Amino acid sequence: RKVAAFPLPRRWYQAPIEYEVFVEVVEVTEEVRPGLRAKVEIFVDRQEDQLQVPLSSLVNRGNSRFVYVKRDDDVELREVEIGNFNDAFVIILSGVSEGEEVLIDPDRFEEQSESESESEDDALVEGT
Repeated sequence: RKVAAFPLPRRWYQAPIEYEVFVEVVEVTEEVRPGLRAKVEIFVDRQEDQLQVPLSSLVNRGNSRFVYVKRDDDVELREVEIGNFNDAFVIILSGVSEGEEVLIDPDRFEEQSESESESEDDALVEGT
């Protein structure tokens, strides 16, 4: 019937996020009592046969979304169009094809690339 707009305060560090939900119990049994807690999943939408990647693989640049796609011994930053997502995966509408591999930790890749680039710049300065 109703889901609270904001989560409840966490009971301990890294506790799961909880929302207060009000439901109507249609078939009441002896096990159902006021104040009980339940772990539930609420399915908002179900989509079959969709290409999806881990949410962590997305790179946000302004209003555009990208993923790093593995190509032989290199990677390519490629713009993608995304669809629905949950807390773990995002649907890719275009930009990546089935079977292509994407980096799941692009932040780490970008940090390594930046430090390698700085090392190359240092070498160029030292060599002049």
